Amino acid sequence: MNHLIIWKELSLFIGSNNTSISSHQHPMIQLIVSINDFFLWKDATGNWVKKNAILVAPNHRHECNATGKEILIIGIDPESIFGQFVFNYYLASEPLIDFPSSNIKNVDINNITRSIKDSNWRELHDSVKSLFKFNLAELPFRNRDQRIKNVLEYIANNIETKITTEILMNVSYLSESRLLHLFKQEMGLPIRNYILWHRLQLAFRELTNGHSLTKVAYLTGFSDQSHLTRTFVKTIGATPSSLLKNSKFIQVSFPL
Repeated sequence: MNHLIIWKELSLFIGSNNTSISSHQHPMIQLIVSINDFFLWKDATGNWVKKNAILVAPNHRHECNATGKEILIIGIDPESIFGQFVFNYYLASEPLIDFPSSNIKNVDINNITRSIKDSNWRELHDSVKSLFKFNLAELPFRNRDQRIKNVLEYIANNIETKITTEILMNVSYLSESRLLHLFKQEMGLPIRNYILWHRLQLAFRELTNGHSLTKVAYLTGFSDQSHLTRTFVKTIGATPSSLLKNSKFIQVSFPL
């Protein structure tokens, strides 16, 4: 059985995936770990190389082939306190690194699967953070522009509604050009892409609840089923249909 656990600031997938994933990028930090073997990673020259664990910065295009492999994937919101720590501690100089083997030694698969079986989400959450040797004292906090903080808060609280540039201009008290420039400067990606990513997360949740692609597209603010599918391919590397087809035996949990 494959498992996907989604918290507010991070997610964890453990299992195998038979879906082919094409080149893509997304606004989250991602750690990919091979549990018993290796997976293939396409390097900067286009060659496939064997890897055991890779940590990827947000918005960095990448492609890997872990078809049929037992893997652990952790996704982290870079704007969370935990995400800021991981980025500053591991990715401040390079957009991707071979994750330290000393950290990988801390991965206890039996303990992870036991926590999932017992729905011990707090223990599992803490074990994920310990994998990165999380230490709040070592975090140099960034002073995010308050106007962008207001925009982020509004998007988080209204992701299920139509969010326009005009609304965000009113929230931030910025002109359109200044808002678009400042948001990209602070967040590393355009507002539109940021909103699409959060709608995509909501769409995946609705799809796992059994809703059709057409209904999910409507519920999550995509113009139609084709728009939803194109966004999936661009940011995840696979169509929602292929993910659902090959994730028949996946258990999804949303701890509070």
